[in-house]
Amino acid sequence: MTEFSCNLDALNDEERARRAALQASLRPRVLEIRSVPSGYALRIAPGESLRPEVEEFISLERRCCPFLQFAIEEDEDGDWLWVRVTGAEGVKEYLAGELGVTR
Repeated sequence: MTEFSCNLDALNDEERARRAALQASLRPRVLEIRSVPSGYALRIAPGESLRPEVEEFISLERRCCPFLQFAIEEDEDGDWLWVRVTGAEGVKEYLAGELGVTR
């Protein structure tokens, strides 16, 4: 299995703090985690600032963890939002540890 690790030094102190704040805000809003072929899909509870927060988190996460790929799916009414996090071989196992998913 390939080893993956995020490089938080890719972000300055302010960006690291913002990333941590966004992660803390979004984590409890995850309603469901589904396994997908090369990663996981997370269903996030709707909220007024949901999409901008998710997009900001992803933009920061891509800089420190460039091996992750993200996709956002939203229904037309904005009632739910799925974030797919995938990557190369081995990323799924890495994500399972980060997300606390037991396989």
